[in-house]
Amino acid sequence: MLTAQAERLDRLFLSRRQRTYVAWRERYLDHPLVGTLARRLLWTVDGTACGCADGALRTLDSTEARPEPGAPAEPWHPIGQDPAEVLAWRTSSTPWPPPADGGTSCA
Repeated sequence: MLTAQAERLDRLFLSRRQRTYVAWRERYLDHPLVGTLARRLLWTVDGTACGCADGALRTLDSTEARPEPGAPAEPWHPIGQDPAEVLAWRTSSTPWPPPADGGTSCA
């Protein structure tokens, strides 16, 4: 089942489909199964790259992201991003992706 959900997330990136922040949280981040994978990915939420760290949705500089409910959310991918941003995510002081046991929520 987890393999099928991983493939679902791959297809989500390929489709380039955006969801509202509220729908994205419900269907991906807070989902009991999909959330296990989704919390290990980077996402573009309201135009800003972020991911789950320390129990919250955070930007590259560890600022907690607080998007509006209708803000767009979609998977982030290094292709098409500024190389400096990609390098910054890869060398961030916050371990990225987080450890596999890195928490079960992203407030």
